[in-house]
Amino acid sequence: MTQFIQIFPGLGKVIRQFWPQIRQEKALLSVSIIGLVIEVLARLLSPWPLKLIFDYVLLPDAKSKGIPVLGEVNPSVLIVILALSIVGVAGLSAMSAYISLVSLSVAASRMISDIRSQLYRHLQRLSLAFHYQAKSGDLLTRITSDMDRLRDVIINHALPLLINIFTLLCMVGIMFWMDWELALIALAVLPVFMISTVSITQRIRKISQRQRRRESAMAATAAE
Repeated sequence: MTQFIQIFPGLGKVIRQFWPQIRQEKALLSVSIIGLVIEVLARLLSPWPLKLIFDYVLLPDAKSKGIPVLGEVNPSVLIVILALSIVGVAGLSAMSAYISLVSLSVAASRMISDIRSQLYRHLQRLSLAFHYQAKSGDLLTRITSDMDRLRDVIINHALPLLINIFTLLCMVGIMFWMDWELALIALAVLPVFMISTVSITQRIRKISQRQRRRESAMAATAAE
């Protein structure tokens, strides 16, 4: 959660900068978001069949609690139904994750291709004085490596980050719905976690910037 707060200003700037490309791929991005929501809901549903098996099959005293109708079902039939529901929820989660990932991957590849073309055309319009002063290796790194890294960020980092944030928020809501006092106790360590995450994130950002400058210098030296 803290990581999302840290990158939110930069994320908003990126969205504004590449909004034309995002708007062109809004259909695939919408499909990806729908798949993401279904995947998170399936994750939240996955523990419940096992809970019902414990409550209504392994612990007969719990039949009077929860859903009375399930207490009247034959235990063997109930186990079969709940086992099939576990398989169904797992299949739904896997299918929605696949659809979300594929849709986002295709959209990201198209967006990066368009951005790379625009960047190349921009470099072509720059003056000879600029190209005389600029290092060709650095420009090649920006067109190739940086664009590939941007695609990896969208596919391998942005999507899991959104999934984890949405899952966390839903889990916190369920925790408060089931037992708000226990939820407060469980979330008591959250401030410490946020402080440590902020510190680590700042260190990672500085190291990544230094690494990027070194890669650019190395590419420029190799090109020359």
